[in-house]
Amino acid sequence: MGKILITGSKGNMGQALRGLSKDYELVDYDLPEYNATNYEQLVARLAGCQALDLKRERSKTGSRGNPANIVMGEIALAAAAEVGIQDCIMGSSVNAARDKGYNNESYRTTKLRLEESANLQAYRYPKTRFTSIRLGAVYGGGNPAPIGLLREDQTWISSRDLCGLVQAIIETPHTPGDPHQVVYGLSNRLDMPYPIENNFGWQPQDWFGVDPGA
Repeated sequence: MGKILITGSKGNMGQALRGLSKDYELVDYDLPEYNATNYEQLVARLAGCQALDLKRERSKTGSRGNPANIVMGEIALAAAAEVGIQDCIMGSSVNAARDKGYNNESYRTTKLRLEESANLQAYRYPKTRFTSIRLGAVYGGGNPAPIGLLREDQTWISSRDLCGLVQAIIETPHTPGDPHQVVYGLSNRLDMPYPIENNFGWQPQDWFGVDPGA
C-alpha cells in the first residue's frame, strides 16, 4: 500500500481526501504536531511516501491572500523535490484562471506564483511529477440539493471526485521529465465554465446544482 502525505490534513480539503484511505496509507501533517514551515521536519515525515498532496491554502482574510501561504507552499514543493517522491500534487484554485481585477487579485497572484514554482521544480527535478489542481469549493459530503441557475463562476468538487482525481494522477505512469501540469478539479455542471480534460483519464462522477436525471 502506497503512502500519501497530506499537508493541512485536519482542514476541509484534507478531510475530503480521507476517502483515499481504502487504497493508501495517509500520513497526516498539520498543526500543532507538524508545521509546514519546518523544512527538515517535512522532509523527515515524507520518508517512504510516494505522493505529497498540498492543501489549497486559503487565507482568513479571504480574497486578499496570505503571504505565509506562499512560504509554506514553496517549502513543501522543495521538500518533495529533495526527497524525490513520485508525485507532488498541489491544491490550487480556479481563481488562478480568473481575470485580473476580479476582486481577488492577491489570492489569484498567490496561486499563480505557486503554480510557477511547481513549474520550475518540474524542470529542475524530473524524477518527481508536479501537478496543480485548480479546485472549486471542496465539499466533504455528497451532492447538494439542486439550486437552480448557477452563477457563471460558481464551481464545486465533491470529496469522491477529488479523491478520484488524486488517485488517477498517482496511478498514471510517470515518465521522468514530465512537465508540470495544471488540471481543473470540478464536479459536473451542465454549463461547465472551465475545461476538465486531462491526461489522467479522470472524469467527475457527481453533479453540482442540478441532477440531469431527476
